[in-house]
Amino acid sequence: MVRACAAAVLLAALLSLPAAVATAQLAVAGAAPADSQPSFGTAVANQHWTAGAAVSLQLPAATGGDTPLFYALTGPGAPPALSLPKGLTWDAATRTISGAPRAAAAAGSYTWTVIDGDGDVAQLSFDLTVAAANAPKPVALTLPTETGFDGDYAAGERITAVIRFDRRVRVTGAPQLAIDIGGNVRQVPCPAACRSGNVYDLSFQYTVTSSDFDGDGVSIRAGALSLNGGTIVGADAGAVAASLAIGAYAKIDAAGHTVRDTQPAFSAAAAAARTLAKDAATATTLPLAAGGDGALTYGIAPRLPAGLAMGSARPTITGTPTAAGATTHTLTVTDADGDRATLGPFTITVVDGAPGVAAVTIVSRPYANGSYGLQELIQVTLEFESGVVGTNTSLSTLALDIGGTTRLARQNGSHRNGGWLYEYAVQAADRD
Repeated sequence: MVRACAAAVLLAALLSLPAAVATAQLAVAGAAPADSQPSFGTAVANQHWTAGAAVSLQLPAATGGDTPLFYALTGPGAPPALSLPKGLTWDAATRTISGAPRAAAAAGSYTWTVIDGDGDVAQLSFDLTVAAANAPKPVALTLPTETGFDGDYAAGERITAVIRFDRRVRVTGAPQLAIDIGGNVRQVPCPAACRSGNVYDLSFQYTVTSSDFDGDGVSIRAGALSLNGGTIVGADAGAVAASLAIGAYAKIDAAGHTVRDTQPAFSAAAAAARTLAKDAATATTLPLAAGGDGALTYGIAPRLPAGLAMGSARPTITGTPTAAGATTHTLTVTDADGDRATLGPFTITVVDGAPGVAAVTIVSRPYANGSYGLQELIQVTLEFESGVVGTNTSLSTLALDIGGTTRLARQNGSHRNGGWLYEYAVQAADRD
């Protein structure tokens, strides 16, 4: 509010000056150095405290920004008031909440804000919960493994985390556990088994995906357990809300619980060479990679011949080449965590005029007795004199003569033995 008033005073002062002076002042202001943004660079974990136990939490200082920096902690209650659980105090000079909470308190959401000298803002948010002194509390966090586990989780395998309480608890709703996998937090809900009755252990299971990787080991931090709108209470009389503080049982970069890095790769037999016709539209897909973590991104170097382009999500070359010639290229693929594979070098040849047909070959074989049965595939390749030409919709079918009847085999979009592959499924009326 003070800054807003100062800005208004400055604006009013400028407006009262002669036009030439005001213009000069604005020109000087426009030459100011680049704006610096404040940042905390870290998060504040959710806090789970117990009534009667001494606590202390120092909030982080910001870096960057244009001086001076102004800090504010806001929470439940009407701003700018700060409402902390009874027994706790806030020291703005040291950025510290400390004391011993006197009684249980439901989760309250707090925001830690910094504003720099020209109004840029950065914020952190965290929850603060106080459990009753007699509340059930976690006494262990374990990561049990399945039979045959080799210490490195692969896609499809399950990470299991079990939190044990000092006495039986009852669960409603969907409490969740935050599992940090390589800096990416996966919120894992408590399954139905958690809510099956009065239990000591809450078991959370996460199925690893191809986008997950953590070479240091997964982490489950002190504030990882949250209610997510549910409840965890003691199963005995009184149903006291349980403490969610994992505390000393937290797992940081848990040894023996890494998540495997999957490398992308091209098939050793993949053929990428293509021959295209000048001035003819084409759409031909280069070999696809397998494996890798998360989404795959393709690239090709050097640039394709004039008139052609290739997408990054799928290596399909499209367009109309405008000049004849041969160029050498390398296809690359990169996965979500930066692993890379290459295919090549290979040649893309643009010929002036469509290449002639070199061979037509039946590459399939009947299952029995030398005769194709119902729905068996007759597969035929069409080979060109200069190699494979990119997919052309005008050549999407190939006429087959079966007992004097013309049947159309359809191009299936792939190549075999250097030629286009066509397929036809035998029908009941076919005889030859």
